[in-house]
Amino acid sequence: MSFYKTSSKNRRDRILHTALKLFHSKGYFKTSVHDIREQADVSIGLIYRYFKNKEEIAQTLYQEISEDIFENIEKIIAQNINTHDRCRAIIAYYFQLTEDFPELVDFILFARHKEIMPSAEPFCAGKTLTRIREAIQEGIKIGELRALPLVVAGPSLFGGMTRLIQLRLIGMVQEPLPSLLDEIWESAWRAVKP
Repeated sequence: MSFYKTSSKNRRDRILHTALKLFHSKGYFKTSVHDIREQADVSIGLIYRYFKNKEEIAQTLYQEISEDIFENIEKIIAQNINTHDRCRAIIAYYFQLTEDFPELVDFILFARHKEIMPSAEPFCAGKTLTRIREAIQEGIKIGELRALPLVVAGPSLFGGMTRLIQLRLIGMVQEPLPSLLDEIWESAWRAVKP
């Protein structure tokens, strides 16, 4: 994930990484710019040099993380030939991402984006999920999936994944998500296979 490969010596990236961790641990509304300043060990002036306010920090995080995820989903779709393998690989990707960067997944999937960034496009309407929906539609069109409405096929494939991620993030699931991949995938695939 290139977002986390940025150097912590780069002060702008340190501000973003710190903000993300604080948004995850304290919540967006309970995190102040001063909290970010203190944890990132930078001056308040430096934060305002890069960002107008906390909302712009959140928007920047959202845009950069969304772009990283989109690029990874595109690679997954390109590297896998059929809908079965693509969708399973997407779930595996999100599960591993949750294990490696829980604060990132929590922010991108579960933050109340409309409350903290009123002008931001919801993640579910963004290009990543649009691309996943296109892959599902293609699978339906060529008969790899049952002829289901997209609003049913998508949640049938990825609803269990999303719920397991949510439960893992709040500590209700103790085992690493990749260890549950085969079981959740078998269940999801049964729901949509022809």
